Amino acid sequence: MIKESTIILTLTVIFATIIFGSFSVALAQSAPSTTTGSATLTSQRSVTINGNINPNGVSTQVWFEIGTTQSLGNARGHQYAGNGTSPVAIQYGLINRIPETTYYYKIVAQNSYGTVSGEIKSFRKLYESFKSPLFSITVTSSKTKSPKR
Repeated sequence: MIKESTIILTLTVIFATIIFGSFSVALAQSAPSTTTGSATLTSQRSVTINGNINPNGVSTQVWFEIGTTQSLGNARGHQYAGNGTSPVAIQYGLINRIPETTYYYKIVAQNSYGTVSGEIKSFRKLYESFKSPLFSITVTSSKTKSPKR
C-alpha cells in the first residue's frame, strides 16, 4: 500500500520537472577542511611545504602562512583549489631560507562558508654544507727543471 504523502511527493517532482525542466538536489556544502603536511627538503637551498584541503563542493582559495615565529604573518602561494569534494594536495616551494632559523607554517583555505587553518608545523634551516671551497689556490712555477741525463 502506497502512502498518500509518497504519491503527492512523486506528483510534485513530476510536475516540477515538466514545468521547470530537470533539477538536482544540492549536497550539503560547508567550509573547506585542511591538513598541514610535512616540509620536504628538495635541494641544498630549497624546501617544499605540503598540505591537503577538501573544498567540500564550494569554490575554494588556498595559501600557506609562514614566518619565523608562531604568529606567522606572511601569506604565500595563493592558488585556486577547485570546488570538488575530494582532498587536493597543495605544495609551495621556499628557497634561500636563512641558516640556523626555525620556520613555522600552516595551510589556510577559504570559501564562501568560512576560512579554515591547518595546524602550525615547523622546520629548521641548518647551515649549508659547501660542495666546493670558498677559494682555491693554484701554484704555478716559472722554473723548469731539465731531466738528468
